[in-house]
Amino acid sequence: MEIKSPADIHHDKIKRLKGFSLIEIMISISLLAMIGIISSQALRSGFDTKAVITIQFQNTQRINRIMDQLSRDLAQTYIVSTRDTERQTPNRSGKTIFYFSSGSDPQLKFTTMSHQPIKRDSAESSLVFVAYELRPSKEYLGRTDLYRGVMAQVPENFRELPKMRLIASGVKELKVSAWDGEKFRSDRWDSENGDTKDLLPHMVKFEVAIYGKQPEEKEIETSDEDNEYVIESNTMIYLPYAQTFKELKEGTKNIKFL
Repeated sequence: MEIKSPADIHHDKIKRLKGFSLIEIMISISLLAMIGIISSQALRSGFDTKAVITIQFQNTQRINRIMDQLSRDLAQTYIVSTRDTERQTPNRSGKTIFYFSSGSDPQLKFTTMSHQPIKRDSAESSLVFVAYELRPSKEYLGRTDLYRGVMAQVPENFRELPKMRLIASGVKELKVSAWDGEKFRSDRWDSENGDTKDLLPHMVKFEVAIYGKQPEEKEIETSDEDNEYVIESNTMIYLPYAQTFKELKEGTKNIKFL
């Protein structure tokens, strides 16, 4: 049996307590750094993806809210012709209208039967005067917001709009066109004047475009980059109450399939 001296025993303890070499430490630090970089990139990518999905969800909600509200209002559009002697009497209170115009000052206003009484079995009329209008944004220069107004008491003069309330911000365009029997006309329709007097279109098409990206700072002029991302949606509404009106134009009798 080998008997070790105290010096040998001390030497063996030092060997057992010997740490990592410099190369091993550098390799370990490099591996840890790589793992940290990969983890941070994965976290950043996850946060970015969540932010994009959140923005897309908010934009989808915003444009769907506009489309749903317009669809409900327009689907119940109702007018009474001035030639309708049975319903258009001198004692009849209130008028009806369907009007839109495009150009520099686009506007949409009409009477609709879409009003839901607040109280059940109340004497409230379902006929209301509704108006839509794009107005300059109060928060972002160079942009417009969509406003909607409702007047429960149908006025005698439709020049004065009801109290308008903001329903969606960052709305770039609201385009309306009406079917005249041959095509959709997008310039103007006025049931009180012109060739469309006393007429209600059988179909209405509307298109909405919203800005998909909100500027980071308010009350400053929006950049071209912010205004490039635009989301569009369109739909066509059939007006049931228009069936009692003839179409403006006869339209094509024979349909040819190409």
